[in-house]
Amino acid sequence: MELLGLLLPVLIVGTVVRDATTSTDYAAVGDCLHRGEDSALPDITVVPCSDPDADYRVVARFDSSDPDVCDTYPGSEVSVALRRGPTAYTLCLSRVGRP
Repeated sequence: MELLGLLLPVLIVGTVVRDATTSTDYAAVGDCLHRGEDSALPDITVVPCSDPDADYRVVARFDSSDPDVCDTYPGSEVSVALRRGPTAYTLCLSRVGRP
C-alpha cells in the first residue's frame, strides 16, 4: 500500500507533463501537429517535426478564436480555432511537405 502512495504522484505528474507536451494549448510557432482520424473532434496533437505523422507546422498563434485572422497571414493554409474554458486561441498552419 505504501508503494501505491509513492507511485500515484509519479503517475499524476507524468500525465500532466505528457499533456503539456502534446496539447495544442501549448503549441508555439514552429511546432508540428498531427491531425487524428476523427474529423468531428479537434483531434490534434503536438508531435516532433521529424515524426512521419506530422501533418502541419504552426506559422502563427493568436489569442482569439477567430479563424479569419489567418486568412492573410503569409504561409498559412489552414486555421484551427479552439476554445477550452476561458482560453481561446487560433493556430495558423502550413502543411508539412512530404518527400
